[in-house]
Amino acid sequence: MKILLLAAALGFPHQSSAESSTNQTELARKSIEICSENPDNSLSAKEVNQSLQKVISEDLKSDSEEVFYALADAFNKKPSEALANCILFIAQQPQQHNQKITRMRSIAISKLLRSGQFEKAKIFADKWRPNNNKSWISFKPSASQNPDIASYFALSSDGASAYQKFVNLNIGAHVVVYFTPGCSFCEKAKKEINSDPRISAVFRSHSLWIDSPDIDISRKTYLEWMNTESSTPGRFVIDRKHWPERDILAVPYFFFIKDGVIVSSHLGWLDGSKQKISQNLQEIGLLAMPTQ
Repeated sequence: MKILLLAAALGFPHQSSAESSTNQTELARKSIEICSENPDNSLSAKEVNQSLQKVISEDLKSDSEEVFYALADAFNKKPSEALANCILFIAQQPQQHNQKITRMRSIAISKLLRSGQFEKAKIFADKWRPNNNKSWISFKPSASQNPDIASYFALSSDGASAYQKFVNLNIGAHVVVYFTPGCSFCEKAKKEINSDPRISAVFRSHSLWIDSPDIDISRKTYLEWMNTESSTPGRFVIDRKHWPERDILAVPYFFFIKDGVIVSSHLGWLDGSKQKISQNLQEIGLLAMPTQ
């Protein structure tokens, strides 16, 4: 087996066929580590790729996720072309593995975007879904950076580009909402907020609805969200520094901030949520108490 040749070349002891099957995942992990941390190793990237691809093929067939997650973790820590090629190899596998492939795809693209490698992310996405490159959003970093405050990307009117902007959450009152386009609860929250003139006016001037991009971002998805109502435009957050930390990934997740301090938060959207949001806005001074 190719993986045994790789193991021998890397200095690992020879295994019997039974032991080889048992230790296949560990050998793959070591191969991934070498591929990730030492790209100039005497073994060519092609040899490493071929060995990993064989293990990945066996991993997919056996419904094991060990190698899959090892590869995802390695790429998440340190993106490399060799590991990217292995991920692309996974993308070419039969569709019955679609859930695994989608997960790997999201991890890879998100990592490239969040590390600021926008062009590499676009190239990767084009390779993965060559018929979808027209919907890819081009991220445009600002010429002047301010690492001490929160940053986000705002979508252009045609959806082709997203331009970097900054906001200082340490000064004044702000509402930060984590959302995902297509989420039924997010859609319901948006509809009810925009149906109330007082609340929608506050959200229009003081709220930021943010989402972290991955492979599935497209102009159509976000333009549909943005064009519905102007008080809840979606923004992209790539650098999560200075933004509220979520202990739960569910959306929508509202954070009410006053001079850098999270005063309150609200998760989800059910009956009575609009009344709760009104109270939260009053707590940070963005909405006057109702007159009796």
